[in-house]
Amino acid sequence: MGTLRTSTPSLTAVIGTTIHLDWGIIVRSMDLQNEGADNPRVAVYVHKCLRGLRPSYCQDLIDHWDILIFSLGWGEDLLLLANVYSDEQHTVIHILYEWMMDWLGLFSMGGDFNCRHQSWDPWGPVMNVHANQLEAAATYLGLTRGMPEVEGPTHFPYNIQLELTVIDLVYVPMELSLRVMHKICQYFTLPPPSLSGLCLDTWAVLGLSELSK
Repeated sequence: MGTLRTSTPSLTAVIGTTIHLDWGIIVRSMDLQNEGADNPRVAVYVHKCLRGLRPSYCQDLIDHWDILIFSLGWGEDLLLLANVYSDEQHTVIHILYEWMMDWLGLFSMGGDFNCRHQSWDPWGPVMNVHANQLEAAATYLGLTRGMPEVEGPTHFPYNIQLELTVIDLVYVPMELSLRVMHKICQYFTLPPPSLSGLCLDTWAVLGLSELSK
């Protein structure tokens, strides 16, 4: 078990998220009274088996409606992970690239980067400046794209005539990239457009992290 990262497509705020007894949810607070408020579009589900690791929302590190940094563990064993949603203007990718110094110490990040490239999407473009910025920032942070256990699309558009795409990614430490994989959890019960959740086995990551010290 571990963490499940989700994001909402387009301009939809995280409202009415699914609740399950086995999973706790971390999400930025919402201002439902203000129509112009920037409400969150990302959330993290943490399985109850991780309660002992004190999952916490690190809003003091960055307070942004499309970025959620949370921690697991404590003291020297504290891990920082991020869930992101990058809109059509590639806002979060720009933030990540321009302020990568502020993201040092990030153990893993994942979410809907809304960015296609042939490196991870077989039908994506060969050249994409935003993909280049994303990869450059990840490399600077010592992260690399993690591999899914089973490859497949992560975005399902309204129009069934349109091709399925891969825009949801997980980045993990370079030294663990061959040993830590994530699952693509497809929400077939949701009407399109829908995104797949990305599930990371956090216990495996923590165990391998200890071995790499």
